[in-house]
Parts: sequence; C-alpha cells; structure tokens
Amino acid sequence: MKLYFPIILIYLSLSCGNREPTSLSTVTPIHTNDIQPQLNSQLPFLDTIIIISDQNSTLTVNKHINDKEAEKLLYDYFLKKGILSQKELQIRSTINMDMETINYDTIYEIHSSNLSGAVLSYWLGPVDLNGHCFQPSKAIILNTKKGYRIKNEGFIPTNFAIDSVKGTNIYGYDYECGGRGVLREFRVTLRW
Repeated sequence: MKLYFPIILIYLSLSCGNREPTSLSTVTPIHTNDIQPQLNSQLPFLDTIIIISDQNSTLTVNKHINDKEAEKLLYDYFLKKGILSQKELQIRSTINMDMETINYDTIYEIHSSNLSGAVLSYWLGPVDLNGHCFQPSKAIILNTKKGYRIKNEGFIPTNFAIDSVKGTNIYGYDYECGGRGVLREFRVTLRW
C-alpha cells in the first residue's frame, strides 16, 4: 500500500499539469440591442461672425464685470419683465407653477479694442425646470456709457454649449441631446 501511494500521487500530478486546453469555447451573440454611436474622426466646424449692432448705445472699453455684478444685472433685467429668480420664489409664499424663473449660471468675459462686456449663460424656464436636455440660454452684456446692458438675448441657440471665450471669440460645440451627441464644434466671433 505504501508503494501505491507515491505512484498515484505522481500520476495525479502529471495528469493535472499546466496544459493548454484543446479547444476554447466562445460565446457569440446572435444579435445585440446595443446602439453603437457613429464615430466620426473629424467633426464639421462652424466658423461664423455675429455683428452686434445697437445704435442707441455708445460702448466703453477696458472695464471688467464680475460674477456678482452680472448676476444682479441679470435678475434686475428679468424682474422688469416679471420673471423672478428661484431665490425670490422661495421667499414668496405662493408659487404659480406656470411662471417662468431665471437662474444665473456662468459669465464669460469678452474684450477687444472696441468691445467690452461678457457672454452670460442663464437658465430660463418653468418653476419645476429639470431634465438633462434643457440647456441654458445665452445673452450678451455690453459695457456702455450708461453702464452694463443686456443685449442680444438668444444670440446663439441653446444647443450651442460654450467651452471658452478668448477676446471676442466664443468656442464651443453644437450638441444634440437626443442621442447623436456633439454634432460640430464652432467658433463665433463677435464684432461691433
């Protein structure tokens, strides 16, 4: 019996060696329901100029606007139109769900030798505004002799997302929320 035990042990160790399997079985799906986005190595590019014309305002330059000034300007501007901020609605006891509200988002300063101001991004919509497809609106703030003024509401569509602003050039992309994603990149140059 003592003789058989080492032989069985040697036989088991040789039969359980690290050999590769003779065949590999792979599972191949018959069909898939995954939606594969269409990969395009080069997106079309939009390069355009928007001319800001306001004969009633004389522009001044070399002045910077900060977040607090822009936010106050935005809320005062829309308050004159009867649109309240979310903060103001929280103070009031009655809320009409059909009302529009305004919420400050981001400011992008613009500067050139003859233009000073900012591009303002803000949320304008119903009280119960939500959803990932709802995008912020944009307007231009110009520095005039009478102070900062909001001009050109909706000068670019809401589906145009802004990445950055350099000088008077606005860089970003056109985005379709419905599944196609980024459609094209853009550069918009503001001129007076």
